[in-house]
Amino acid sequence: MHEDDLIVRDNEWGTAEEDALRRDFSMNGLFYDSEQKAVIDFVGGWEDIQQGIIRAIGNAEMRFRQDPVRMIRLLKFHARFGYQMCVECKNALITCREEITKSAPARILEEILRMLESGFAKKFIQLLSEYEILSLLLPTFDNYLKGPEGEKVYAFLEIIDQIHRKNPGVLIERSILTTAILFPILESELKNHFALHGTAPHFSDIALTAWSTIKNNMTSSFSHFPKKLSSQAAYILATQYRMVPMDGKRSMRTRFIQEHDFYLALRFLRIRALMDATLLDTFYTFDKLYHQIKHTHKPPTKRRHAKQRRP
Repeated sequence: MHEDDLIVRDNEWGTAEEDALRRDFSMNGLFYDSEQKAVIDFVGGWEDIQQGIIRAIGNAEMRFRQDPVRMIRLLKFHARFGYQMCVECKNALITCREEITKSAPARILEEILRMLESGFAKKFIQLLSEYEILSLLLPTFDNYLKGPEGEKVYAFLEIIDQIHRKNPGVLIERSILTTAILFPILESELKNHFALHGTAPHFSDIALTAWSTIKNNMTSSFSHFPKKLSSQAAYILATQYRMVPMDGKRSMRTRFIQEHDFYLALRFLRIRALMDATLLDTFYTFDKLYHQIKHTHKPPTKRRHAKQRRP
């Protein structure tokens, strides 16, 4: 199958059965007749749901080659609902996984970000890595996950999943989610610098390293990675070291609390404190200062020359 066989549009109209047969998995091919109060099933989806099985409609390999993003959706359903992949889907996933590079990066990124918001992000990322999809999409990030410190990322994902499950309908900002999976990587790089030079890096170097961490792990694969998202993530990452300096010497300068995106950095510090109780006092200190400044009704300052920090 050539790239010309990829589905580039799918807006044909037809009968309900024709519509069902065009869908990806049987669990998504069900209709409901509100008048008869009955489920209409042309594809055996109801039985698959009862058995907890994810099955492609038609030939799985052909379906994945037509639209490779379906492989990500397969892993998404597996992670979210705990349904098992049928043998045909699993074999087709292994056979077709390299086809994922033919998909629009924006669609792939959106699927990943949505799963980070789902409450099942940890399992989803584990599956992406296990089935070698992540190594094709984000090779540098995947290498870190498979390394000795990869569990640190999964620890953040576990906390994020707990927050989303306990607070359904309340989503953590995507910039914070991006920060969560990259913070352990940045922390490792900065600790290596500290061990090598014996001194903590200057804040400007931390900011540059934050940008390079985002570039090497995310934007190098997604050329159209949202600029606002990467800018906010870089700010959140770097600002952690203003609140929790590597050398343990907290500066008395707190003007940065008035910066426009500081509340995002503060929220991420709260997530860190859920993992490390020693950070709770620091979080409460900055949270109190933030609300004191906020109640003075002074408009938050814009960060100056943020783009110039980017390498």
